[in-house]
Amino acid sequence: MDLLQWLQGVEGHKSVPLFDLGDNLAVKIKYVGSRNRPILKRHPQMEQAIIDLNVEASAARSARTSGTFARTRAPSQDGATTLFESPGSTRLVQPVLLYIAPWYTYSKGPSGNVCSVKQITQELIGLAYTQFTATLLNVHRG
Repeated sequence: MDLLQWLQGVEGHKSVPLFDLGDNLAVKIKYVGSRNRPILKRHPQMEQAIIDLNVEASAARSARTSGTFARTRAPSQDGATTLFESPGSTRLVQPVLLYIAPWYTYSKGPSGNVCSVKQITQELIGLAYTQFTATLLNVHRG
């Protein structure tokens, strides 16, 4: 099973830029809090996608539709060395997209089996491990 092909076929999926970028793939910085702590700035499309996701999830719950939404997480410190040119750098090696898809109790994974969010996460990591071993950030399969 081709993972990318399967991901593109999930109804309602979105792929949006994770970070707000300036020139040469440099992630823009946002300063927060009373201490003006610098953080990486999220892309506006990513912010809107998360808002939309929460609205859809709330509507589904109030309509008593059983459903859960799965999404990727922001990169961990370990993943930063893969995403960025060097430790401490804000310049990405390549653009990074956030994949978001609705996941319901009746949704089927690439295997064709109905599975929970936890099960689909494990199944997708397993496929990604075989197809993208060199660049996979999340290898936790248990």
